[in-house]
Amino acid sequence: MGVERDWLVRLVEQIAAALARALGLRRAGAFEEARAELERAARDAAGIELALLERLAPGSAAQLVREPARLAALARLALERARVEADAGDAGAAGRWGQRAAELGRLARRGGATLDPEVSTLADAERR
Repeated sequence: MGVERDWLVRLVEQIAAALARALGLRRAGAFEEARAELERAARDAAGIELALLERLAPGSAAQLVREPARLAALARLALERARVEADAGDAGAAGRWGQRAAELGRLARRGGATLDPEVSTLADAERR
């Protein structure tokens, strides 16, 4: 159990650091750099690129990733990507990324993962 907990703590720390960097870049108006940071974080945390995640059906992404905690991390990264797109002025992309975050969050939760509160709220709202 200790090894699994250590792995999960490292994953959470890794995602938190990436989100902090992406947030700083987004606030500075460095949208391309923020997107690149989120791409790196997705590759490092789940072994999948957000660009691929965007094209895959949520169920297919879940099959590729398999680990619910990694899927929850991707949901949080997708939510931040939605915010980057919104701040960059692309409402359509922001909506698509927000929907993807909700879908991934629901799948992660179904697999037993604990979701970030913002992803959980979004997942619940998108279901209605």
